[in-house]
Amino acid sequence: YGIKQEAEIKKASLARTAVKRRIDFAPLFKSLGCVFCHGEEGYGEAPNTPDWTDPEWQDEETDDHLFNSISNGKGQMPKFKEKLSEEEIKAAVKFVRTFKGKE
Repeated sequence: YGIKQEAEIKKASLARTAVKRRIDFAPLFKSLGCVFCHGEEGYGEAPNTPDWTDPEWQDEETDDHLFNSISNGKGQMPKFKEKLSEEEIKAAVKFVRTFKGKE
């Protein structure tokens, strides 16, 4: 290997590292047990669990508030900041947003 090839390999490696991978939260939603309270369709199965399909609820809840609730827990919901990375929690917020307006 020449110096030019080594430089190209290093450059390609850095380019791959810079690309953030998209996190699909759906499998975590099930494996962490979130589905049992929030329901498969996001209607909220357990008492005092919000209906994620309600556009009014979605409009009232900020991303920061959702991030905080997922991180630190709320009511009977456990905190996930020790189980999930910051990027996974952000993916969870995006996941919750996908239910807006679904019926």
